[in-house]
Amino acid sequence: MNSKTSLDSIRFHHFGMALNDFSRALAYYKNLRYDCTPPIIEPQHNVEVVFCSSEQYPSVELVKPINEKSPIINYLKNNNEIIYHTCYELDDVGRDIKVLFSNNKAICVEKPKPSISFDGRLASFYLVNNVGLIEILQGESRVSSV
Repeated sequence: MNSKTSLDSIRFHHFGMALNDFSRALAYYKNLRYDCTPPIIEPQHNVEVVFCSSEQYPSVELVKPINEKSPIINYLKNNNEIIYHTCYELDDVGRDIKVLFSNNKAICVEKPKPSISFDGRLASFYLVNNVGLIEILQGESRVSSV
């Protein structure tokens, strides 16, 4: 399979915003007519998340720490809110990740784990040199029982 075909199976999914509080961000996104889920606890990350989607705008994952063990605490030390990751959905993670990171050094900082927020689909995180934190979400067609 050539790179063009692989790039076609890589889709932007959402950007993640770390927050200390959901209320003002929810008001903002709802004003833009986003549909927002109820808060969901992700215990493996010590966070609470709300997913906001729109037919017109990019999807947003609002992420708030639930305790001091949360990995986003450091992002929020000097900010009340900050965009801290982008997420891509891959049809074939083993194949497509090579294309996505082909010209960059990427370090896996969290191996694939089932995500409560995304119906058990596997999600992993990579730190990409000169790019930042990238979440990789398994494509819906690849979901299997975990």
